[in-house]
Amino acid sequence: MIRIFATGSLLFFAVSAGAQEFGIELNAGMQGVQYKVDQASPKIQMGGSLGLNYLFPFGKRWGLLTGLSGGYYHTKTTISNGALFSSNEVDGTGSAFRYNAKANGYEETNSFYSAGIPIMLQYHSLGKTQWYLNAGTKILIPFGVKTKAS
Repeated sequence: MIRIFATGSLLFFAVSAGAQEFGIELNAGMQGVQYKVDQASPKIQMGGSLGLNYLFPFGKRWGLLTGLSGGYYHTKTTISNGALFSSNEVDGTGSAFRYNAKANGYEETNSFYSAGIPIMLQYHSLGKTQWYLNAGTKILIPFGVKTKAS
């Protein structure tokens, strides 16, 4: 229901603004989440996104680019063999002890899907060959998050 409303709203604004440019966005490559883990090496894996964009023109060269997209993001993290993790703990009777764990062959994969809404200011040159420059942000709403550890 929300998708239908969002699509209808986008089309309504496009028609009422007398706009001219719709676009299709297709991205593929290394896409994931970079995060810091002690004694580990996260590596971003293959992912991608697909979206529909619309440009609200402000003149011949400037416009506001927005739309909807869906994407897949994937990260794989490996902890070095022999990495030692230690922490001071207290058991149920109040006795303190040091807990040590040594990693061996630990691997973790994180993946998720997302819905995205880009909000960007676009400049493009005029002439036979045109250059497009975008600056702005993309709001991502994650869902279908999966974590697998071995």
